[in-house]
Amino acid sequence: MAKIATPVEGFTGHVAGVAFENGIGETDSLAALAYFRRQGYTVVQDEAEEPAFPEGDPSEKWTVGQLTAYAAAHGVNLGDAKKKDELLAALVPAAPAE
Repeated sequence: MAKIATPVEGFTGHVAGVAFENGIGETDSLAALAYFRRQGYTVVQDEAEEPAFPEGDPSEKWTVGQLTAYAAAHGVNLGDAKKKDELLAALVPAAPAE
């Protein structure tokens, strides 16, 4: 479970399906964690947890959550990409035409 600190100190309420109390919340949702990273929240991953995505470059074998987490960890703006093929297109550069 990752802890999230809001940019607004002391915030209590719900954001992206996560309950915050005094500016701190917890979630294991990869999509929510990616959102929080993009929005400037502080995300602290528990060291004992599995990594949010596999080692290496993104591939067809990765899940949508793993692709989203990879993008967040590498500062990649996914724009409106939501589906797996759209995420892969945003993360893996197309081969040059010959």
